[in-house]
Amino acid sequence: MIDGTHCHLIYNGQTVASIHRKHIRDHRRTKELKTYIKQKTQMLEAAFTYIDWQSHERSLNTFKNSPHIFLVKFLHGWLPVGKSVSRYNPVKYPSACPSCNELNEDAKHFLTCPNPECHKWHAALKTSLQHRCESVDTDPALLDLLLWALNHWLQGTPTQPTEYPNGLPIYSTVRL
Repeated sequence: MIDGTHCHLIYNGQTVASIHRKHIRDHRRTKELKTYIKQKTQMLEAAFTYIDWQSHERSLNTFKNSPHIFLVKFLHGWLPVGKSVSRYNPVKYPSACPSCNELNEDAKHFLTCPNPECHKWHAALKTSLQHRCESVDTDPALLDLLLWALNHWLQGTPTQPTEYPNGLPIYSTVRL
């Protein structure tokens, strides 16, 4: 103990020097969120331990202009889209997509809507993702795979392709 201190908070082997309440709150929320993610995705504990949560947190924190709550909702499929908000007031909030009139707008439809205006957003998303990955020196093969999988998902290709963009066979399903 350092002279003049009453106690130390040690978390993951490191002393927390300030903002103790925030660290405790964040730790509690993190455990609850990880438990929820495991249950929702039915991910095995062994696979779950391979996720670099520190990198995940750092990447979320790089989005200074986007509210953190929006990112969490986006990443976990909780966006307030037609299907979910129509439960509150079906007259005021119809479940149909406002862009193409799809009867039940869910989170996937929100991202893959076939409206031509949405295709502009898809192109901007792919360009932005490519620039971001290139700015952090992402391996070109990984970037190609990421963009290929994103394009496949956004187009809603009904069957899974059998090979990667470089011609190598796919051994497991690509999921986004």
